[in-house]
Amino acid sequence: MQELIENNISFSDKNDGPIEILIGADIAGKLMTGGFKLLASGPAAIETKLGWTVFGKNGMREISDNSTLLVTSMLNKEALIADLWSLDALGILDPSEKKNKLELQEEARDHFLSTVKVNEEGRFQVSFPWLDNHLPLKHNHDLAVKRLDSTVKRLKAEKLYDAYGEVFNEWKREGIIEVVPKREIDLPCHYLPHRHVVKENSTTRIRPVFDASAKQKGSPSLNDCLEKGLNLIELIPSILHRFRMNRIGVSADIYERHFYK
Repeated sequence: MQELIENNISFSDKNDGPIEILIGADIAGKLMTGGFKLLASGPAAIETKLGWTVFGKNGMREISDNSTLLVTSMLNKEALIADLWSLDALGILDPSEKKNKLELQEEARDHFLSTVKVNEEGRFQVSFPWLDNHLPLKHNHDLAVKRLDSTVKRLKAEKLYDAYGEVFNEWKREGIIEVVPKREIDLPCHYLPHRHVVKENSTTRIRPVFDASAKQKGSPSLNDCLEKGLNLIELIPSILHRFRMNRIGVSADIYERHFYK
């Protein structure tokens, strides 16, 4: 630090913290001002439009005695032994049969546009983008009941049982959910287990979160059977950057009840 002070180098951010954003090589060059100082201690100080930054080793020697062991096991009771030697099982496919990521994303988008509709209640509906040749999605009533029992125990221990139940009562009053007729209880069905999430500073302090990744041994989850589609989260950084380009910005949010509907 003394060497930095002697060279009149100061940092705009002096606090430690998690990394908030990564700047790609296509942008980093545009931030450089040309200022450069090679420090006698080894690191180099480079000036950018965001302030000075330091590159190089910190001089601290780190020794780690941690050992890592990874074991992967694949069990498919429905596959024949002969199938395990097939080229498809080994991941070797004909180039004409192998679809790239972009093609799968386009198919998921086309599926959404071709199946989305507005029903008689004014709600949007769209069919699931099922994967080709996915494993059967099995009846998971027992799993859902076990997860519910576990959630109820935690809710009672945290004294949140009544508040959590009121959320479902309100959904029922607003027509978001409905009671399943007794004659349909034992029919084959795939359930989404749920648990509670508490956010003290949120307008909705407690809310349910549904787990579409829940699975039983030897069976897929709902997420395993669906095409993921385009990852729109990757677009968020560019949206946030464009938001600052103009003097006035407008933001909006979907009312939570409408989202669940």
